[in-house]
Amino acid sequence: MAPHRITLRRTIAGIVALGVAAALAPAAAQTDVDRSTVADSIEDARAERDEARRQQLIAETTLSLLEAEDEDIKAALDAANELVASQQARVDAARTRLDLAELDRYRADTDLAWASQDIEVLRAAARFFAVESYVRLPANSSNFLIESGDPNRSARRAALLASVGRSAIDALDDLRVAEEDRAGLAVVAADAASRAAELEAELTQRLVVLEEAQATQASIAAEMEARIAHWEQELAGFEQDERDLTELIRRKQLEAAGIGGPSQPGIESSEGFVWPTAGKVGSGFGPRLHPILGYTRMHNGLDIGGAQGQPIWASKAGTVLIAGWQGGYGNAVVVAHEGGLTTLYAHMSQISVSVGTQLATGDFVGQVGSTGLSTGPHLHFEMRVNGNLVDPRPFLV
Repeated sequence: MAPHRITLRRTIAGIVALGVAAALAPAAAQTDVDRSTVADSIEDARAERDEARRQQLIAETTLSLLEAEDEDIKAALDAANELVASQQARVDAARTRLDLAELDRYRADTDLAWASQDIEVLRAAARFFAVESYVRLPANSSNFLIESGDPNRSARRAALLASVGRSAIDALDDLRVAEEDRAGLAVVAADAASRAAELEAELTQRLVVLEEAQATQASIAAEMEARIAHWEQELAGFEQDERDLTELIRRKQLEAAGIGGPSQPGIESSEGFVWPTAGKVGSGFGPRLHPILGYTRMHNGLDIGGAQGQPIWASKAGTVLIAGWQGGYGNAVVVAHEGGLTTLYAHMSQISVSVGTQLATGDFVGQVGSTGLSTGPHLHFEMRVNGNLVDPRPFLV
């Protein structure tokens, strides 16, 4: 094809392309731009939200493990688990993007390699037709251009030669176009390689962040396991303390028969009791999910919230059976009432009565504390009927 024909063809194609673009611009081009802008804004907002959440989780996992409360450790572990999960998702997404970029780079490199081979064939063709202008060669003299040890490459060369015009001018024109195409493919290949390198660096960075999150998670989990082991040991001892105290109360009741009223099995009074301290019930009588151990165990009384040193009063008139340290109960007082009833006041910071003290309803017994197996100031209040634990609520007025 002559150069002026190529120029004319490209000029017409350019005019047509410009006309189509101008006709579609108001309806399509602008819409595409708007959609792209909206998509970018949404993606940026999502990225900012995810980063804000990540920073929040990092802050929640940053604490002194040795000084933190058990609930704080559990919350930090939950945050660490969420942080690791989110970072793992980011790593997986980055790895997927890198795999796609590597595929794009492979395709670009392959296209560039084929373009280089095309140019090799076209250059040979240009030389061939230039020589043919001066020397008459046999009809099959172009076979040397096709011969190759690679069948695919030979077939591609044959197809190219079939499309080349039978003149040196046509061959040179096609060679110039092929070199321009190769230059464009080289840019595409370079961009693909650069993109793959950027994504590989991103993946490496995200893996570092993931490893840091996993290390934090492991340290918090180890502390949590230590806390659980400690609690299990303490609770095992506390359960034994409960059994021992129950037996002690029964023995004391027998020893003090007649003091504070005779023991009468089966008689239960639901009148005359008052709340032993001011505060809200944080944990009631019955099965309770332990916040640290994660399983349910029986809670044998009422945990009534209160400030350190807050007064504790006798829930009903009676006689002090026990006053002193009782293992997991800490400082505790047990008062015997008529009808075989006893009340227990535990975790006290200070005891203000002694064994044998006669108490009226509302008399001062001691002060709220956090002694024994306790996570904070409160009154643990229990009630027994003939030594058997019962729910204190129905007895309180």
